[in-house]
Amino acid sequence: TGTNATWTGTTSSDWHTASNWSCATVPDINTNVIINSGTPNMPVIDAAGAANNISLASGATLTLNTGNTLQVNGNFTSAGTFAANGSVNFVGSGVQTIPAATYNSLTISGGSNKNLAGNATINGMLTFSSGTLSIGASNLVLGTSNIIGGANNASYIVTNGSGSVKKMGLGSASGDYTFPVGYSASSYTPVMLNNAGTTDNFSVRIINNVYSSYAGGVTPVGSPIANGVVNKTWFVSEDVAGGSNATLTLHWNGTDELPGFSRASCYVSPNSNGAWLAGPAGSAGGTDLYTMFRTDLTSFSPFGVGTSGSMLPVQLMTFKGSAKGAANILEWNTTN
Repeated sequence: TGTNATWTGTTSSDWHTASNWSCATVPDINTNVIINSGTPNMPVIDAAGAANNISLASGATLTLNTGNTLQVNGNFTSAGTFAANGSVNFVGSGVQTIPAATYNSLTISGGSNKNLAGNATINGMLTFSSGTLSIGASNLVLGTSNIIGGANNASYIVTNGSGSVKKMGLGSASGDYTFPVGYSASSYTPVMLNNAGTTDNFSVRIINNVYSSYAGGVTPVGSPIANGVVNKTWFVSEDVAGGSNATLTLHWNGTDELPGFSRASCYVSPNSNGAWLAGPAGSAGGTDLYTMFRTDLTSFSPFGVGTSGSMLPVQLMTFKGSAKGAANILEWNTTN
């Protein structure tokens, strides 16, 4: 719905000059904007701009200059180049598409889910006003100067595919850094990381379920574990192995706990070489969200939360049985 406006660029590169548009009117929040390649000038936004849907064709460019804002009410699809040097605010109340780009500042508002259509970087502010940002198979990189504001259990990053959230430059000066992530738009399970060691870049994503092992450290193997665990796997990795000394705090909802899980005696467990490694057990903190932490981490992997004595399975090395009279003798070896 709304008015259609095709960029002609016959007068200048100024987005706000009416004669540069096929409809001879500057776009507003109800206008569907089409920007094709091959025009005399490509559009530049040098003041507050707005549009409903935006279609940026291959070979075309759209530049949002520093200090200016673009409000988008619909989908923004791009096969061209979007230079997002200002602030982009996705304000629609329906599902919206966000294009791959390097953003200065990005705001998620309008109360709906936004889908990231390709790999993106945010160097300045990522602000959550309302709504969620689903990254799917795309990677979202948060620059060293990035700050996240407004994230909560109703507005956060959804890691609903193979893509991950990477924060650049976490070190001793960073303190506690929270990745505001969850697997779905109704399941907020953030990760807090404090790296007192060598500065590095850390990536996080979450999946439903916990498995005995993960091929290549990422692909679940076998059937999900059915009891004694929080029903989430947190994948945490660093760009350069070694040098880190991290405290990892995982958050979960009461509805994520499977039968047999006890908050009074649980621990954060890494999965290493196809086996879950037990950790010091303690009582979970928080009140839905619940939390548990693990200190002195120098390597990273899939992580889970389980209950002492009933949780994440050990690795079976040998098992044999023999009959002795009316009885059977069973012998086995396990590790981890």
